[in-house]
Amino acid sequence: MPPRIVNKAIITQTANRGRYLGQLYLLNPGIYDWVDTSTLSSATSKKQKKALEYRLSRVDYLLNRDGNTPETVASLEKQKAIILKQLEADDHENSQQTHTPKSTFKAAFSPLTQNIGEDRRMNEMIKEIKKGAESFTN
Repeated sequence: MPPRIVNKAIITQTANRGRYLGQLYLLNPGIYDWVDTSTLSSATSKKQKKALEYRLSRVDYLLNRDGNTPETVASLEKQKAIILKQLEADDHENSQQTHTPKSTFKAAFSPLTQNIGEDRRMNEMIKEIKKGAESFTN
């Protein structure tokens, strides 16, 4: 499960029985509000902005078509207002990101395989411990 920010805590979970190995990198914990470093990517924000701009152009195209009913025009105008608000919020957030310090985190979880080679010395130690445990039960 990828980490989530809940209030001011980072919550994450992996499978049971040691099936995953993971690292959680924390920078400035507890000083500022948390931000996932994967969402700070400028490429991601550019893609989101491009998608919003495309949606806006599509709504404008549909508004300029002939034969729209008043209900259709009202619905398209509402969609346009929502998209413009999202673009404005994204622009504001991007301008704030560079000036406001953040506490950041990054998580990396990798599944482990069952193909771990046996260690001869470890097997000998286990045998010795089992022998010692048998002497207590007899």
